[in-house]
Amino acid sequence: TLIYDSKANTSLTGNDKISISSFGESESGELYFSDRNTGRIFTFSETVSGVTVEEFNPEISIEELIGIYNAGDGTNRLFGIEQSGKIHIIEEDSNTTEILLDITEQVENADWEQGLLGLAFHPDYENNSVFFVAYTIPDGGDLRISKFTGTTENILLEIEQPFRNHNGGHIAFGPDGYLYVGLGDGGKYNDAFDHSQNLKTFKGSILRLDVDGDGYSIPSDNPFVG
Repeated sequence: TLIYDSKANTSLTGNDKISISSFGESESGELYFSDRNTGRIFTFSETVSGVTVEEFNPEISIEELIGIYNAGDGTNRLFGIEQSGKIHIIEEDSNTTEILLDITEQVENADWEQGLLGLAFHPDYENNSVFFVAYTIPDGGDLRISKFTGTTENILLEIEQPFRNHNGGHIAFGPDGYLYVGLGDGGKYNDAFDHSQNLKTFKGSILRLDVDGDGYSIPSDNPFVG
């Protein structure tokens, strides 16, 4: 069943090219989507006539909003990524957001595929306040994976990016407790350097990392160890 065609109906986002930037879910199971053009968040409502699209809170607009997350900490808050380098705390009964993290001075955001690109909360975030981010850095635009405890950063990994596009950067914890990192092929076009077919480069790969130490380690059952 077609619920909403964002290209045919631009009344919500005002953009028929890059209209929906991300989907996200709250702890209670509500599904949301965001629009990078207006920075607005939308949700779905079940009615007698079917599912309709509704605006989450018309007072909230986050510039360059490209991701919606929850922390699994029992608060049912949403967290929104501002591509330039901020993480916003979003609460349904508030018309303003608070800032969880602001690293705009560390983030390279010159190209529309660069910026703060990924966020993942540690499964025990409620007790340890640990979360992870992926972002491109100045002076070359390499992709950095960092662990934050509050506002204290511990850099885990940096991946060289030969071009400004195809960075990847989506990160998420799996049910096994490991951090999964999705990496692009490094840019240009059509995987120009066959990075995705090369086991000697991280580019074009999904990494699985044990991040419960100071740095990261490779899970012992990784078939490519050694």
